[in-house]
Amino acid sequence: MAGASLRPMARAAGTSDRMLIYHFGTKDALLGAVVAHLAEDMLARLDAALPPQPQPNLHALARQLHDMTQAPDLAGHFRLWLELLGSGAQHVAARSVMDAFDAWLRPRIPVGEPDPDSAAALLLSLTEGGLVLLTAGRGDLARAAIDRALA
Repeated sequence: MAGASLRPMARAAGTSDRMLIYHFGTKDALLGAVVAHLAEDMLARLDAALPPQPQPNLHALARQLHDMTQAPDLAGHFRLWLELLGSGAQHVAARSVMDAFDAWLRPRIPVGEPDPDSAAALLLSLTEGGLVLLTAGRGDLARAAIDRALA
């Protein structure tokens, strides 16, 4: 995202950089629209992978989330999310994706969880931390961290 430039994006879209500016106004507005579209697609794929019903326990849910970060149809979405989180220029987009993921996660938190807010924060942290470990080539540690945190 940080290195995205209008000319290659325009070529990929089969148009000109001037037309992109005409339709979106700025490069940031274009990137925001792309991120919003990808976030919607990600949520639809997440819904297909895990329907909106409470899961049996946090440990099972954390493992499912970890597995979904590596699923072929979702891995690219999660890599983009990680890049957005690391990019100061795209903090608004990163917050938007984070909020959407949090809203997706809430109905899946186990019934009777005494502190759903803390449970959601823990699951988000484990998912993001797992993404960092996967990106660094240490996916083996991601599953171990989930097991340790929720033992």
